[in-house]
Order: sequence, then structure tokens, then C-alpha cells
Amino acid sequence: MLTNKKFGFVPSGLTLQRTILTTGYVDIPSDITHVFAVVVGGGGGSAATNTGAAGQAITGGGGGGGISMGYVLASNYAVVGLGGSQDLITNDSINGGRSHYGGLSANGGGAGGGLTAGKNATGAGAGGGGVNATPAALSGGTSTTLYYNRSGAGGAAAVGLNAVASNGSDGISGGGGGAATESASSSTITAGNGGSGLIGGGGGSAGRSFVSGNVAIGGNGGNGIYPGAAGDQTVGIGGGGGGLLGPGIGSNGGLGGGGGASSYGKGGDGCVLLFW
Repeated sequence: MLTNKKFGFVPSGLTLQRTILTTGYVDIPSDITHVFAVVVGGGGGSAATNTGAAGQAITGGGGGGGISMGYVLASNYAVVGLGGSQDLITNDSINGGRSHYGGLSANGGGAGGGLTAGKNATGAGAGGGGVNATPAALSGGTSTTLYYNRSGAGGAAAVGLNAVASNGSDGISGGGGGAATESASSSTITAGNGGSGLIGGGGGSAGRSFVSGNVAIGGNGGNGIYPGAAGDQTVGIGGGGGGLLGPGIGSNGGLGGGGGASSYGKGGDGCVLLFW
């Protein structure tokens, strides 16, 4: 079981009693009427492949899942949002799913831009910008800023010789890093890193063409409570963002809302933590 040492935002004197990773029934003792809940949405996905010739969709990193917390009436049911992945029909990225418990709700992270611009996210990290089939650089998504819950915007994409994309912004949930590509000349292309916070955003992808000497540097996943994964330094695969409960692994976001990265990276599933 996790310890309170990792969660300085939990009121003192409380102990973690339930770690809920799937939607369904929650066993609460009959004498417990109120709990302190931490609710985390799923991390945003990042769908398109990471390398290839001109015209391929190059994807920004997914944003970290939203997080809400506070004292609520104890409930025997929780909804846990899944991490975003790929729409098999449109081949575009999918936002993370929303989580609920006892009146608290946390939105999923915004999906990284690929065929479209990075997706916005309310109260969660926004997706980074992608590069579409023109190719043209697409902007990152924006996040709703609440005075108590500032989340990161997604980094903008970049196209051109030695292109360098923007990093996702830091926040309570980090934004996804922007994608980068260069299709005509030998150069080094650098994607943006995911933003950091309690939950990290995914790193962007760097899509190189098949020109001799091209180097594609994928963005690193942003750090959450757990660290993000490093991006690949040769073929441009981005690293998954660190989650509230686990590290980014490869291009997948960490458990507890970490943002997904390139190479069909999946956002980390959300969670609900109950303390009393």
C-alpha cells in the first residue's frame, strides 16, 4: 500500500485506505461517513506513429489527467477514467476519461495533436501540437485555469530545418510536448518535453524523413509524483508522462493519469484514492 509520504497535499493524520483503479463497487465500513478523496482522470493519448516520410501525421504528447481532491460523503461507487489512446477509425488521438467519486470529478487529459491540433482540456493538462499531412505545424491545446487548479497548456509543434517544438507547460497536471518534423533536409529535429506537476504530460514525437543524416529527438515525459520516461534520441519516440501512482514506461503514461507519448502511446488510467 502507498504511504502518505508521497502525498503532502493530504491532511495530516489520515491514512490511505483504498486505492481504486477500476470502475465499480467500493467497500466502505459502515461507521465511516466522510472520506478525503483524491480523484484523477485518465491521461491523454497520442496516436500517430513516430517516424516516416513527408505527409505522415506526427503527434504531440498527451496531457496529464486532471486531479480533484477534498472531503466528501463516503460512497460505495467510483468511476475511474481510462487513459486515452487512438481512434481506430480516424487515426487521431483520444482524450483521457473522466473520473468521479462522491461529488468530485476530474477530467481526462487532452489528446496530443496529430491530424488535428492538440486538444483542450478543462482542469487537466492539454495535448501538445502535432504536424499534419501538409506538413504544417499545429498548435497545442489550452487548459482552463482555475485559481486553485492551474494546469499546463500543450506545447506548439514545429516544422523546418533543425525544428525545435515547444515544451508543455507545468501545472498541477502537465501539458503535452509539441511535435517536430523536417522532410527535406538533413537536420536534427527536437520535439517538446511534457510539462511536470503532480501528473506529467507526455513528450512530443519528432518525425524524421528518410534523408541521410536526419536525427529525431523525442520529447521526455514530464514528471509527476513518479518520473516521466525519457524520449528516444535517434528515431523520435516521445516518453510517457509520470503519473500519481507510477512512472511513465516507454511511450505510455504512468498509472494515475500520466500523458501518453508518440508511437501510439496510451495515457495512464486514472484512479481514486480514499483516506480516513
